[in-house]
Amino acid sequence: MTRNGVISGLSAALIVVEASERGGTLAAGLHGLDRGQKVIVLAANGGTRGNEILLSRGAVGARNR
Repeated sequence: MTRNGVISGLSAALIVVEASERGGTLAAGLHGLDRGQKVIVLAANGGTRGNEILLSRGAVGARNR
């Protein structure tokens, strides 16, 4: 978890491509949201559960074209 905090803390925004229901990508996204950081989630067809969790907690969706 410390590594995720460092990684997300070094950037102005965090872009999540695919996050599972558990794991480092979801943890980094949630950490970013808790810090007030902009988290952008790619909206893939049949999105993943982790992406849905991030979107429900305030992340911004982006369309993948």
